[in-house]
Amino acid sequence: MRIYILADEGVGKHTLLRDQIKCDKLFEEDHMGTVGVQIESKDIIINKKSIKLSFFMLGMKDYFSPFYRAYCQGADSAIIMYDITNSETLERVSEWIQLLRKNSGDIPIILVGNKVDLKSREITTEEAMKIKDKFSLSGFFEISVKTGVNVEEMFREVVQLTLSNRGIVP
Repeated sequence: MRIYILADEGVGKHTLLRDQIKCDKLFEEDHMGTVGVQIESKDIIINKKSIKLSFFMLGMKDYFSPFYRAYCQGADSAIIMYDITNSETLERVSEWIQLLRKNSGDIPIILVGNKVDLKSREITTEEAMKIKDKFSLSGFFEISVKTGVNVEEMFREVVQLTLSNRGIVP
């Protein structure tokens, strides 16, 4: 199953993948950001069946955008992240949604606000929920990749939605 994680630079997608897929709990304060596409995978067991999850992480770099269409074909679901402390990161969410829907069809998409551990919020929960409703997204979470708040719940939800969408009962 191909699960995409899309976000602007500095939102936390690299740390999310590293902490949840690699299980390396070190937090890098000065990570340089995603260049192009990063792919990681993890095997999970559901109903005594092994299922391989492949995570495709895309960062918004204009010079890589011609390749995104090809990478997005075949996505089974997506996590679109924004930084609750940076309103500019929410502005590109509609671009990510359009890219996914144009190239992957009607897949489950979850909107995820990261950095709830920080006090300098620029985007309210209500603003994000309006985006979720406007684009009929499958779910919404606010998380902290740094502290782990709601991360496991968010991953559980995206996996269940993905399996359900593919006709596999979780």
